[in-house]
Amino acid sequence: MASVELDLIELLRVLYAHDCRFVVVGGVAAVLHGAPVQTFDLDIVYERTEQNIQRLLAALEELEACYAGFEDRGLRPERKALAGMGHHLLTTRAGRLDVLAFVADQQTFDQLAPASIEVEAEGIRFHIADLETLVELKKHMGREKDLLTAAMLEALREETARVS
Repeated sequence: MASVELDLIELLRVLYAHDCRFVVVGGVAAVLHGAPVQTFDLDIVYERTEQNIQRLLAALEELEACYAGFEDRGLRPERKALAGMGHHLLTTRAGRLDVLAFVADQQTFDQLAPASIEVEAEGIRFHIADLETLVELKKHMGREKDLLTAAMLEALREETARVS
């Protein structure tokens, strides 16, 4: 599968249509909080229950998902792999999708979901990491781009607090 431009709405539409449970983290969550950053993939932390894994597999099949770098072999995610604690960096017909069992310090869906924020885009409802959590996740990554995003998010948080 050749490099495909990110179609965020299509990725979210398919995940929503299959009733997948996940929290958006990473660049898309930062953008939705107001950070002026560019992102080329959708990062999600998914609920690792058997029922959700089956729904996620159906969504990934519809998206024609293959592991990034192995598209020519058609290497697709399987139930056993999704049940584990790995990261699944995928290429889909709608762009890059990183399906993560956990983020920073082993934070799973169960830890992220209670503080997540429900948002809506084009009739699609989904959850994103709350601002505090996202700042901590970005700091934990430690990469220059993540530290810059964390600083932008902190500035947005301070501005919001000042206005409120």
